[in-house]
Amino acid sequence: NPIGGVAALSRDVRDMREAVSVHDANITYTNGKHAFVGANERIVSLATLSRTASEDMNEDLMYNIYRWALVDHDILSNLDTQVSKEGDSAYADLVVQKALGIAMDSVLAAETAVVLNVWMEITHELFTAIDYCGKGDNRSFMALDRGMALWIGVDQEESSFDTGYMMYSIAQKAADNFGLNSGESKVNTDIIDDFVDAQSIASDCRLADDSKAGMPLVVQSMLKKMTIPLL
Repeated sequence: NPIGGVAALSRDVRDMREAVSVHDANITYTNGKHAFVGANERIVSLATLSRTASEDMNEDLMYNIYRWALVDHDILSNLDTQVSKEGDSAYADLVVQKALGIAMDSVLAAETAVVLNVWMEITHELFTAIDYCGKGDNRSFMALDRGMALWIGVDQEESSFDTGYMMYSIAQKAADNFGLNSGESKVNTDIIDDFVDAQSIASDCRLADDSKAGMPLVVQSMLKKMTIPLL
């Protein structure tokens, strides 16, 4: 199951949080343990999401906004190099490494990997869905599914405030912090509703120009809502 394979990155997040040492957390982060992609089931790690971003996401609007907005941030202290003057393409990985190597905090590193590495990979899948739909390619479905699989992860119970490790769980906990602790958070419900709409649009991408125009609009709606738990 390729969708379940990538969703299993949530178990890498879990293992980082529960690691007995920062060293063990770093091994899980760097090498990966549970998630795989492709027909040959190649292991994918949380670190890879950021370290390959310059190749995979170089034309993505959201990635470039974050990449260049963080160029002068103090935490990205390696930006004195010539390469970094072009923007730190693996900025997310660098911040996670700071959490591991300087803060020595595995939980902080795991949370950082979700809100930076995984979150940006989700946006990449959504932009990929737009691209495929515009070309009349039914792989738009697969990109949408991967994006939502990464948002939710495995081991996440619907509407639960105590399970899961990905952005869905973070959105649940954010709602709980504001006393909204009954049922699924509005953010998660609205994102899933948009996802269902996007699937419907994807089913017509090969046939209808209206669908090709509609996909960017529904993805934009999803992205607006997906930023809320980050605030």
